[in-house]
Amino acid sequence: MDGDNPGGYDTADGRQNLLRWAGDLPAAKKAAEQWRTAAGGKNALPALRLGEIDFLTHRYDAAAAAEFGLAARRWRLLDWHDDLDTWQAELDRGAALLAAGRTAEAAQLLRPLEALGTQGYVYETSLPNAQGVNSTLQFAAVSYYACELLADYERESGNLHAATEDYATALDWTAQLGKGSGVRPEVLDNNAALAYLRLGDMSTAAGLENKALAADPANPVFLMSAGFIADRAGRAGVAARYDRQTLDSDPGAFPAANDLGVELTREHHDGAAVTALRQAVGANPAYALGWFNLGVLESERGVSHLLASQGAFAAARSLDPALDRRPDMTIDARVYRTALDLSKPLPPQWSISQLPRPAPAAAVGLMAIGLLGFGLARASGRGGSAVAGQWLEPASERLRSVRLPPWLSHPGWALAARSVLACQ
Repeated sequence: MDGDNPGGYDTADGRQNLLRWAGDLPAAKKAAEQWRTAAGGKNALPALRLGEIDFLTHRYDAAAAAEFGLAARRWRLLDWHDDLDTWQAELDRGAALLAAGRTAEAAQLLRPLEALGTQGYVYETSLPNAQGVNSTLQFAAVSYYACELLADYERESGNLHAATEDYATALDWTAQLGKGSGVRPEVLDNNAALAYLRLGDMSTAAGLENKALAADPANPVFLMSAGFIADRAGRAGVAARYDRQTLDSDPGAFPAANDLGVELTREHHDGAAVTALRQAVGANPAYALGWFNLGVLESERGVSHLLASQGAFAAARSLDPALDRRPDMTIDARVYRTALDLSKPLPPQWSISQLPRPAPAAAVGLMAIGLLGFGLARASGRGGSAVAGQWLEPASERLRSVRLPPWLSHPGWALAARSVLACQ
């Protein structure tokens, strides 16, 4: 341990990282705390790592946000002109504040980062002896992720015009960042499509979703979004086709099976609709809405199906008493979250059916910590206001690790990639 490596950077950081990848977050936290004690105030990285670990354990408020704030302050105290590390830590603090529901503070912190990242990018590119493409693009990434986080928050809170503007800015950065940067413009296309959908601009929404699907045609998140856009446009047959494609990609996608059942009912294919709804509750036996729709459908099929109808209604109401209402077939409109750590490869057979129980729509925040975000989106059904829907994308590349460029290996990007599976 020496002055150039306060706190044993390589060994200590490698140790906590190994423990994180092994899934032992309590041990990783203890290792990072020991590292911070050894480093004193001479290294900001232990605080940053502790913030990441606290984020993974959902301690967003008093833990993650506070640790990221401490890291930002220490980066600045250690080197007054270290803008990049400071802004990256502030970016993570903004993400944690959003996850904690402290949205006003988060927006106040993130908005300047969009302009500061642009300023840093322009300054770096103007230098005759610039530090190189890595530093330059990391400044661009600060602005990109600040816009992405802001846009998702604005969409979820109903500030749709602001959301579309921030999505446009983030998408504009993708030309500079390039395909090898790890950014996913198709995620932004998907989420922006949902914002335009809620604004009533069906044409723009469909065009953006088509771009997302062109980039990743087997992505169940994008397919579900396309199905919802078609549903809102009154194209039940097209919506059903997208729902079927979703289930081909992920047979455990119980919300898509539910929606397929609703669409088939509208087209008077009751037998096929029953099969779809049974697939929904088979993939997730605790799926109250699927049981409710199955009860509605069975009740309309005649006296011989009354027992099945009552059984399905009983299951639905025992799982969600709020479903004791008028029996109308209903498209899924709830918010889903995952606790997966995106800094590790996705589990080989991960499915939407493995998601935890839905969270209230008001508690919108980051879904998971990771180096990449994967997007999705869904909204409300017939006659209701649009509501968020969030999943982690388990699609085409879930069997492979993602190799990131060296300039994105800084811990500052661990939180910034939110991208929702998210959507309103």
